[in-house]
Amino acid sequence: NLDGFQGLTTIGETIYIQNNNSLVGIDDGFSSLTTIPGSLIIGSNPLLADLSGFSSLTTVGSNNNGDFELLSNPSITTLSDVQNLSSVYGNISVEYNTGLCQSSVFLWLASIFTPQSSIVSIQSTSIRFFERSPPLRREVDTEKNKEK
Repeated sequence: NLDGFQGLTTIGETIYIQNNNSLVGIDDGFSSLTTIPGSLIIGSNPLLADLSGFSSLTTVGSNNNGDFELLSNPSITTLSDVQNLSSVYGNISVEYNTGLCQSSVFLWLASIFTPQSSIVSIQSTSIRFFERSPPLRREVDTEKNKEK
């Protein structure tokens, strides 16, 4: 567990929580932290099911920089623990978290997606929206067989 960090109110840059085969939860680990000026990267933690230690987190990144990445954590079944996150200034990636259902990821994204977020990527329960991608839906004039 990461309970030793519950008094932490500021951080200099990025938090990495990766490759922890025994980590089950972040419980109250970072419960006082509201902003991470860099990125939050949580990946390859096969037993991690609880992100409640980030329940106070509202912002990841600053100045068009700072990613939120949740990668390969198969025991996570909900993103409600990070429901207060309202701004991500870089990319959002939620990939290969096989315990998450796509609809819960969509609902979570709808609640946090802001213009500051340039890329949203969800794979294998995944979605990708790229800043400079073609439109998700194109209209075609069937009479002229041309795109509108």
